[in-house]
Amino acid sequence: MLKSTSQTYGNAARFLHWSSAILILTMIPMGIAMTRIADGSVKSTLYLIHVNLGLVVLLLTALRVLWRFIEPSPSLPTGLSPARQWLFKAVHTGQYLFLIGLIITGIGTFMATGPLASGIPETAALTLPAAHSLLSKVFMGLLVAHLTGIVQYQLTKGDVLTRMGFPKALLKNIPAKTTFGKE
Repeated sequence: MLKSTSQTYGNAARFLHWSSAILILTMIPMGIAMTRIADGSVKSTLYLIHVNLGLVVLLLTALRVLWRFIEPSPSLPTGLSPARQWLFKAVHTGQYLFLIGLIITGIGTFMATGPLASGIPETAALTLPAAHSLLSKVFMGLLVAHLTGIVQYQLTKGDVLTRMGFPKALLKNIPAKTTFGKE
């Protein structure tokens, strides 16, 4: 099932999503670690890996955006209030925008402070890492909002995880619908 249906994402969208997710979840602790260790070969290696993974995420993000024009996404999960529909769209749009900003400032930081830094203005060497740090914190907040929304919907409204290809067998002990208090 390459193409999406009105209720589920197709294999192409799923592949692009999960590939990006795995890379991003790898890059977050790597980024935190490399900012906290002393200069040296380990730090340089982490920076190179981080930048290269960022370039792959940029490619995957470009493909995801292109794919959304070719293959529209399924409809929003059922049962969302108008406010939650707006929040759903805002978080997803924010994730794309901040991810692109992270990639741009990350590459800029690498160019301004890494081995290619000759001739880069000092203000760029100071501003880009600060911007990248700020964007990373906002992106992580959006990621937490995204994951919180998924878990909350899964537990209270219905199965949302399988629409992104999460195997039902892994969800067998997680209720697809639970009532908490009054509905």
